Amino acid sequence: MNYNEHFFYKDYSLILCLAPRGVGKTLLLTAIAYEELAAALDEGYDNFRIYHNGFLNKSWWTKRFGKDYLVEFGLEDIIETVDTEQTHMSNGLVLIDEIASIQDNRYGAMSYGNILFSHWIVMMRKI
Repeated sequence: MNYNEHFFYKDYSLILCLAPRGVGKTLLLTAIAYEELAAALDEGYDNFRIYHNGFLNKSWWTKRFGKDYLVEFGLEDIIETVDTEQTHMSNGLVLIDEIASIQDNRYGAMSYGNILFSHWIVMMRKI
C-alpha cells in the first residue's frame, strides 16, 4: 500500500485569500473546513483533522461531528516544527485566519517570526 493511501489528501495545496475587512474570509475558511472534514469522514478517514490558529468554535464542531476533529496550533508549534523538522500535524487541513496573529508576536520586532513562518510553510509542504 502506498504511504499516501492512508491520507485524505494525496498532494498539497496552498491557497491565499486576500480581501478587505468584512467580506467573509473567515466564513469562507469555516465553510472549506466543514466541507473537507465532511468529505474526509464520508470517505472513511476518521483520523483527518482540521488544524487552525484558534478561530473555529470547538464546541460547535464537536456537537456537529460527534468528536473533536479540531486541533489548535500556535507559534510554539511553528517553532518546534522548524527546530526539529517534525510535526504532529498530519492528514489534515491547516487553516490560518488573520495571519498577522502569527507574524505579530514577540519575535516580530526582529522579523524572526516572519522568517520562522516562511520556513514553516516550506517544511510543512515537505513533511
